Amino acid sequence: MKKRIWLVGGIIGILILLVGVGYLYQKYTTALYANWSIRLSINYTEVYSKDSGPSFLGDGERYHVFRYKDINDIENDLEWETNKNTIVENNVIQIIDNLKIDSKYQINFNQTYKYYEKYSGDGSSLYLILIDNLLYVVESFF
Repeated sequence: MKKRIWLVGGIIGILILLVGVGYLYQKYTTALYANWSIRLSINYTEVYSKDSGPSFLGDGERYHVFRYKDINDIENDLEWETNKNTIVENNVIQIIDNLKIDSKYQINFNQTYKYYEKYSGDGSSLYLILIDNLLYVVESFF
């Protein structure tokens, strides 16, 4: 009986590990779709990535920078806002500060940018900032 429990526990552990490894090797756009129902082109190169660390419930903050070769791949995926938005800027800057993002990879809000924002009922937020061919993905989960 005890051997059976250990065997079942071991199999479940291996399955969880395999799913986790598989998740790490998929494009981040898959996670964006799963978390936010947003489909973005997978034709990017990841420039930078940082998060607040592992969490049992998946809460925390995440920051990614993606470079697109063809900006049309991303521009047509969403309805981007083009006006300057200091509320979005301040929210994003707070997450950047919390994560201690290297200044080299921070968003320069002095440049012209487009943005898309989305919120969930639990207080989680997503900010997509587009500057030239760089997409900044900033998430905060609660």
